[in-house]
Amino acid sequence: MVQFPNLNDISSVYKTQQQQEQSTNEKVAVVAHKQYHKNNSNPIGKRNTDIFNFSDLLSYVDTLVEVNQRSMTDSNLYFEGSYDDHEDEQNRGVRILKPINEEISSFIPKHQILPADTDHPTLSLYTESFVDNCRLEHMVMVMGMHPKYLEIFLKTNTLLLKAKGSLSKPALCYIAIMAAARHKCSYLVHLMEQQFINEGGDRSWLKGIQNAPKKFRNLSTLNKFLAHAPWRITADLIEQLIDCRAREERWQHTDLLQVIVLLCHFQSLSTFCLGTGINLELDHESGLTYEEKEAANNAMRSKETIEKRLSFIPLPEHAADVEELMSRMKKADETEEDFSLSENKERFAFAKQEAFTLAEAEEETSSSEDSYLSRYLEDPDFSFQDEVGEKEEKLRAQDFNWEDKAYHLVSQLHPEVAELLDDKFRITNDLTYKTLATKNDVDTTSLRRGIWMYVQILYNIRYDDYNYGVLSGNENSLLERPLKAFIKTITCYPEKVTKEKYDSFWKQFKHSEKVHVNIMAKEAKLQVGLMYGVKAFTQYYVKR
Repeated sequence: MVQFPNLNDISSVYKTQQQQEQSTNEKVAVVAHKQYHKNNSNPIGKRNTDIFNFSDLLSYVDTLVEVNQRSMTDSNLYFEGSYDDHEDEQNRGVRILKPINEEISSFIPKHQILPADTDHPTLSLYTESFVDNCRLEHMVMVMGMHPKYLEIFLKTNTLLLKAKGSLSKPALCYIAIMAAARHKCSYLVHLMEQQFINEGGDRSWLKGIQNAPKKFRNLSTLNKFLAHAPWRITADLIEQLIDCRAREERWQHTDLLQVIVLLCHFQSLSTFCLGTGINLELDHESGLTYEEKEAANNAMRSKETIEKRLSFIPLPEHAADVEELMSRMKKADETEEDFSLSENKERFAFAKQEAFTLAEAEEETSSSEDSYLSRYLEDPDFSFQDEVGEKEEKLRAQDFNWEDKAYHLVSQLHPEVAELLDDKFRITNDLTYKTLATKNDVDTTSLRRGIWMYVQILYNIRYDDYNYGVLSGNENSLLERPLKAFIKTITCYPEKVTKEKYDSFWKQFKHSEKVHVNIMAKEAKLQVGLMYGVKAFTQYYVKR
């Protein structure tokens, strides 16, 4: 058995793709070059000129591919049999490296996602992402269904990974890896591993959290609770991180608050990537495999079958579901019921107990990928636990919320971050096209608010002024039971999301509307983590 040079096999995959999509890439790259020219920066290392040579950029991208390839381990690129330059590959028994899945998402048909050569305004956002990351990421293309949200997300994501204070870029990337691993999001873990290496991070850290400095290992409990039980974060936990005995293990308060925001950001982003079925990028090690000719033919037939299934055409009876939902929304909007605080608490408790009685996601089978991701975790089996029988809220929003409390503390230490987070929450809550499936000019405010509140119910947050009665029961609830089950899965057990779960709700709706649900759930979960985390941070200072 002879080892192939890794770059050759990887290069063959990319050259084929480049030939097929060169015209598409040219369009994005030309705009990217103009952006570089505007910023007095050139990825090729030449002086800025008015003439742009696309082949130069391809050479640059090839170099990046080579750098990325060097970071891959145990890729098992080999061929069997004798090597003969005069024989064709098939006769030599060469095993060809192939992408496992060329689709952007396992849940959403490719034709539903805006392509890179679109004339849509989203092209400028695609270009911005390409310039920053030297790739157009799958998650960016899925978010591209909602350009207004994508714009604020890109700004926030870039700022959060920008080195500030004593936290270097590799350190920020590693914290992001820890957060994504908590929800077993292979896509984000591999993406941030590459960025960690490209930023000059110590490769030994990627062998497991035990190889990272003790200061980072100490974040494991905070990471675990933020993801699965944020109400368990206390002032004592914050104190252990800031005032620990070993000087080199202490976290500065400004850095620790940045860590809390970063952990919450990537944990919630993991729910989005898993909830929308984002597939690994083609240059991820786990995104490539070998397949024989027959296997390739079977894969093609399987792909055609899947595409037919994905091309869902609403059945006539589904129209009744849309009308029924619109009727419930109208009823919720017109109902201006006064209720006492005790009634509010009772309705909250009922909605909460109902949420916890929903069937849990099926137990997933462990895989080699799970074993790989657990290297970044302590107590990897810790997960969200339904607190059946627990009626009281863990956090009353009127006592501590984002708008009045958490935002102001974050803005004191990280004003730019606080501003972007606040804008992102506002844009998410206001995001609407006034459509619902095939209906136009529809006010979806109550529906969007219901999705947001349902996520916060799952994490024991209660608002005095919200009528939880509109989320209870099956007949009159704003949210149908399959939708509730999907929201619970993506926020509490995102690693267990399946295409069946994704297909089970809103069968008559567009994929962009289902992505919208994922965005709402993602941001609601982010706010949950920030409220609990920043509250504990505040309590620590009061305690001092």
